[in-house]
Amino acid sequence: GYQDFIGEYIDPKPGVFVDLDTAETVGSHNGVHQWTIGQRLRIKRGTQPYYVVHKDSERNVIQVVSEQDHPALYADCFFTKSPHWISGPPEALTSRAADKTLNCEFRFQNVAPLTKCVMSYNMSSTSNWEFATRESLVISVPEPVKAITPGQFSAFYKGDVCLGSARIERPGPSLYTLNVGNCRTNIRDKLQSKAPCSS
Repeated sequence: GYQDFIGEYIDPKPGVFVDLDTAETVGSHNGVHQWTIGQRLRIKRGTQPYYVVHKDSERNVIQVVSEQDHPALYADCFFTKSPHWISGPPEALTSRAADKTLNCEFRFQNVAPLTKCVMSYNMSSTSNWEFATRESLVISVPEPVKAITPGQFSAFYKGDVCLGSARIERPGPSLYTLNVGNCRTNIRDKLQSKAPCSS
């Protein structure tokens, strides 16, 4: 598979898989470069599958969750690096008469359906003020999107016209981080109810 292929070109950098909900180490791996966000994995035969939610390349730790629809896999916005426009930046983002947002569609996996979004330039700051920078975009979606993956490219469309693309820098905070619908508390309560009683 992919791990064997990439292992021929990049030296192993051993690390661990850590369960996001329990903070327990649940296995080991040969490098964060061998895994992608949302990827399903079985750490040991006969055990439950896990899904990659975060990769820390500095510490060589991969955080995983045990549910394929875990709220840590979903976010309702993401940030990009500098966009590459086919015919220049859309007027809605640059016109003084506009609110500097653009309703359009995007996809970040070539087989994924187009998803409605609102695009705007990201904000940058100095010690004195904030200003819009054309070096980054903020993409907001009405429904959370699963497995937004840094490094992948997102292509943007207005109708049938491709406006351009940008490399995803990072997802916004996950539903888990934001504790949407009290999800983090519910998961913690569920785990505590499964824990053996201490005598």
